[in-house]
Amino acid sequence: MLSRWLAIPIAVTLVTIASSASSDVYPSKPVRIVVGFAPGGGADHIARVFAEFLSRETRQQGVVENRTGAAGTPALQAVARAAPDGYTLGVAISASLVMTPFIQKQFPVDVLNDLTFISGLVEAPHVVAVGTKVKEKTAQDFINAARRTPGAHEYGSAGAGSLTHLSAALFGKLAGIQLVHVPFRGNAPAVSELMAGRISIVVSSYSELQAGVDGGSVRPFIAASRERLSYLPDVPTAAEVGISDYIASTWMGLVGPSGMPPAIVDRLNELVVRMMQDPSVQKGLAVRHQQPMPTGRKHLDELVRTEYARWQKQIPELGIQQE
Repeated sequence: MLSRWLAIPIAVTLVTIASSASSDVYPSKPVRIVVGFAPGGGADHIARVFAEFLSRETRQQGVVENRTGAAGTPALQAVARAAPDGYTLGVAISASLVMTPFIQKQFPVDVLNDLTFISGLVEAPHVVAVGTKVKEKTAQDFINAARRTPGAHEYGSAGAGSLTHLSAALFGKLAGIQLVHVPFRGNAPAVSELMAGRISIVVSSYSELQAGVDGGSVRPFIAASRERLSYLPDVPTAAEVGISDYIASTWMGLVGPSGMPPAIVDRLNELVVRMMQDPSVQKGLAVRHQQPMPTGRKHLDELVRTEYARWQKQIPELGIQQE
């Protein structure tokens, strides 16, 4: 009897040592990185940058899996349901984490409890841009004119409930103007219609608008950021045109299933920190007008919880119905 009870702490110690050892050698096999959007987009790009860096630094392959559809929900669900061993990760965008849960009626992930928030990755502030249909020369003149003529201007988005939809709807609400929503299947068609002068406004990250700006068919009116953007130094912030509460961006974080060992989370954070210090990575982000986010589990956890509560309140106020 005594020998049986003595065996219990020995067994526990052996399990602990084995667990520690597995964390020390992480990763010891390929790591799957799930993305909810098609190749070529911002989330796919940063996922591939991380996969390449992980492969180079650890000699274990990072494999990007594009699981598209439903605004990134299937990808997030795949991560949440995976074993919490660090071999299935996800690059999740802000909309999937803090907006879509309040848009989709049957959202299958409990964001705050089903995921491990590993580290922030990148952020791209939004820009309110207008096409040739808008004749006013400044943002303030446009806002004043739009207040006098409710419903005279349309804004395009990547679809109902998308990040660009909610960002533009929030702009209209805070600016006190009534805009008409025109949803598209993706942001690229919305930007094309803006360039053609058939809609008035698109709110998006600058990388998706730059071709139109360079060609002269799109004008950036407002930066939805706290400070002016270095690549758009002449574009005022929302606060400068009297909309102090309008802050919007597309941000991305590295996530995993709930219950991941702290040692593996720390290892992944270390890799993200060193990746963001790599000059070639910094150059690639600058080309896409993406800014590195503060790294670490605590920062991403706080950001998700703050933004989750914010959009839980704002989405009903914007009159957007669950689908």
